[in-house]
Amino acid sequence: MAEGKRKAKMGNTKEFRSEESVHSSHASGNGVWATYFSVVCVTAGIGILTLPASLMKGGWVSVIFLIVAGFMAIFSSLLLIECKYAKSGEQLASFPEIGDAAFGKVGRYVIQTVHYLVLLGSGCILILVAGKVGKPLGDVFGVDINETYFILGSGVIVAVPLCILRRMKEFAWMALFGFLTTLVTLVVVVALSLVAIPIVPSPTYDAMHPEKLASVCSVFALSYAGNMIHPHVEGAMREPKKWPLALGMGLGTVIVFYLLMAVTGYAVFGQNVKEIMFDCFSGLHQTSFDVPNSIARAFIIAHILLATPLILCSFSTEVEPLIHITSEKIGVAKATIFRIIFRASVTLALTLTALYLPYTMELMQIIGSMFMVINLFLVPIICHLKLFGIRGRSPFQWICIVVTLVIGTITFFAGGYDNIKELITAIQAKK
Repeated sequence: MAEGKRKAKMGNTKEFRSEESVHSSHASGNGVWATYFSVVCVTAGIGILTLPASLMKGGWVSVIFLIVAGFMAIFSSLLLIECKYAKSGEQLASFPEIGDAAFGKVGRYVIQTVHYLVLLGSGCILILVAGKVGKPLGDVFGVDINETYFILGSGVIVAVPLCILRRMKEFAWMALFGFLTTLVTLVVVVALSLVAIPIVPSPTYDAMHPEKLASVCSVFALSYAGNMIHPHVEGAMREPKKWPLALGMGLGTVIVFYLLMAVTGYAVFGQNVKEIMFDCFSGLHQTSFDVPNSIARAFIIAHILLATPLILCSFSTEVEPLIHITSEKIGVAKATIFRIIFRASVTLALTLTALYLPYTMELMQIIGSMFMVINLFLVPIICHLKLFGIRGRSPFQWICIVVTLVIGTITFFAGGYDNIKELITAIQAKK
């Protein structure tokens, strides 16, 4: 890892300082556990329900990639946070600032574009998914409301805490509840799968599907995408030096959660596992499964609505200083009013995009599969190499760097190819 003494030539990032860093107060920051909950909350979301189907597509061998991808995410995030402290006597607060320090204004603007697309794309697709998952839940309880209203309602619920709370450290309680919703969903789905064993037809399995491993690897790698808010989460810590502990605990927990869900789902349902685990139980036509399945569905919706404000808070705290929405520039009262207007407008724009942009799901998946990989695996390593040089690194670190870059590149192309194909198929199906 970087030694602190190594120097790097960096551009001037002072003019781009985010409000999160300006107001950073480690003395009143979050502890290790609050940081742990934030890491788990923003990483382990609705994607956990698709892992058994991905494991089925790749075969049992692909479970290795699920584990490796988790450790890659830990490694790249450690390098990312080291980049924050590359500039002597100053803390960089965000992806764009790190890009500026490493490659000047060009690096800043390129990374800023990718980073903001990831944050906004994630927010948009999560609002959309919350509404789509909420519609069947409403049908179960006899609430006959159009899906549009569920999506609008999701946008409103996301906007409330986003507008009320100011900085990342204030979202700690939401991260705790987000963690609990994921845990409850996992426990319920795994328990239902085990209960279903006697009534499920004898499952069949495959050891490996070589032709699908690249795309499955892409799905597994993206399931750990959450580092877009890590600079802000680490910046909100009371003791930033404990970031490796909180990160390791958080992503280690996510790896365990993912293994439990993926292995249990595939082991019980085999080739008959559905794209979303909820549908596996609906297909069994057992009324005894309806209530717990609905509970799990409600909790995963709650998780989405708790995690999305964290993502959009990262975007807001970076952009607001750029448009002079800070108490230093315009005073506390005006900054509060304009901040609420800005954040409400962002949420409204994303909600309307989710509702009316043609092929929203497919387009957002393309953004996720390509740009999120750049954020997750490529930017941290490339910036770290630029800021700290190539000398003085251990053989183990070089192995980690090469593996992460290779798998990250494969994920970029495989994921992008698959999702572009899905977009083309969706367009052709509507002709």
